[in-house]
Amino acid sequence: MISIITPVYNEEHSLIELHARIQKTLSKLNQQFEIIFVDNGSTDDSLKIIKKIGENNNNIKYLSLTKNVGHQGGIWAGINSTNNTIVIIDADLQQPPEIIEQFIKKWKAGFKIVKTKKINDKDSRWWKKFFSSIFYKLINKFTKLNLFEGQSDFCLIDSQVVKEIKNFSEKKSFLRGILNFTGFESCFIEYSVDKRKSGISKFSKNEYFSFALEGIFNYSRAPIILLFWFGFIISFLCLIYIVYLLIIYFFFKEISLPPGWITTSILLMFFGSINLVALSMLGQYILLLIEDNKKRPEYFIKEKNF
Repeated sequence: MISIITPVYNEEHSLIELHARIQKTLSKLNQQFEIIFVDNGSTDDSLKIIKKIGENNNNIKYLSLTKNVGHQGGIWAGINSTNNTIVIIDADLQQPPEIIEQFIKKWKAGFKIVKTKKINDKDSRWWKKFFSSIFYKLINKFTKLNLFEGQSDFCLIDSQVVKEIKNFSEKKSFLRGILNFTGFESCFIEYSVDKRKSGISKFSKNEYFSFALEGIFNYSRAPIILLFWFGFIISFLCLIYIVYLLIIYFFFKEISLPPGWITTSILLMFFGSINLVALSMLGQYILLLIEDNKKRPEYFIKEKNF
């Protein structure tokens, strides 16, 4: 049995076509499957349409969350609701359901994780492509995850891997990082990103930025190491400047400096530059620890049919 997990947020115009294409793809493979729609706090008629699709159809399941918990939250709500091998696919039809056939072939060949790599991305948002490129370069430089540019959450995950990742006690906010961290046998399939069926992307600039930061801070000590070396370099430069000021003070009496100017300059440069950077980076790690230790539920289910 394969569970198709589809997080849904205001996608009323694409759901019927999505279901039809998934049904057609898996039916010709003679593969048992179920579709788990995760209504992620939609404010349109998405849930009504999901219920209509599920009428007299036992392989259609849904759960409706009390509010929108972000794309990753919706995915994990679906993952936590099944122990089967899963396929994760967005509901906006930018990820072609027909690729699932290739997922299953790779899975039956022995791969535990089948990832995807975007090519020919038709998304018109230039800033997304620009910052995405920078993100993958940074995270691969600072971590050992070995993510590849264009990697997405459109993937197949074997039931063995599903069981393992569900045991992670940390706040799960970066699925592709977790999958690469496990080290299970994996491969990837390239696919062209289609245009949205309707509407606009619900992923804002702020959400992309937060997603990138969480990925880096969750899997890397590099910011702390960079902070150490940055502090060391700043301290060294300040030391040189301190020596320079002391030379002026003791050996060049003709140069008049305002009283207390040297002391004030040294203190402001040294402590100000280091403290601002140090506190911001340490704050990120402390925030992650606090969030993990709260043990709050990441979502609440308002309604489900299974």
